[in-house]
Amino acid sequence: MSYRSDLPKLRKRIIIVTDGADTSSEASAQDECRALQKNNIIVDSVQVGHRSDNKLHAISVATGEDLSQF
Repeated sequence: MSYRSDLPKLRKRIIIVTDGADTSSEASAQDECRALQKNNIIVDSVQVGHRSDNKLHAISVATGEDLSQF
């Protein structure tokens, strides 16, 4: 998980665009969230359409950062 030692505050980021329908999750949202937090990875999600995935939203919130510091 280490990279760019010259930028110590740099974080990996995953951007997800989805219709909100979870059709293939194998791990629980809680387990995924823990793994993402452990590895300091931010998840941004954009949900389009009429469905909403509250678990994905929760993961995005739990892995996000306070942008007011930048």
